[in-house]
Amino acid sequence: MKSIRRIKWLDGYLLLETTFDYIMLKSANIAIEVKPKTIIVKGAENYRIYRTSFSQYIYVYFVEKLKPFTNYSSNNYSLENLSIRIENVKTSIGDFCIIKLPEQFNIQHLIITEEKICIAIHLKRKLTTELIENTVIIYVY
Repeated sequence: MKSIRRIKWLDGYLLLETTFDYIMLKSANIAIEVKPKTIIVKGAENYRIYRTSFSQYIYVYFVEKLKPFTNYSSNNYSLENLSIRIENVKTSIGDFCIIKLPEQFNIQHLIITEEKICIAIHLKRKLTTELIENTVIIYVY
């Protein structure tokens, strides 16, 4: 069963679509698709990978600032029992949306800002990345 949820972001919202093994986060100009072994970021211009002693962080930079949807509709969305935790954080240096995902996605969490997304993956996972026409594809093994 597919469920859709609005996440408050700046002066609008992002859409989060989920199934058991699929997550799609959409804005008006960016789409982030997460599957257990693949992450696809559409609307990206570049990426960088940083490693610490426990995690790998993939920073994917957007072609243009993330634009939220602003046209609220009266649709009622169902929420599936998928353990996703979402937290919006406002600081003096900017707004962040932190999304913690279930273990089956092999991702610790996503941190979204207007300019980029940070994808945290445990260091034991191997990564392969591609940049093809404003789309970053990350394969997680």
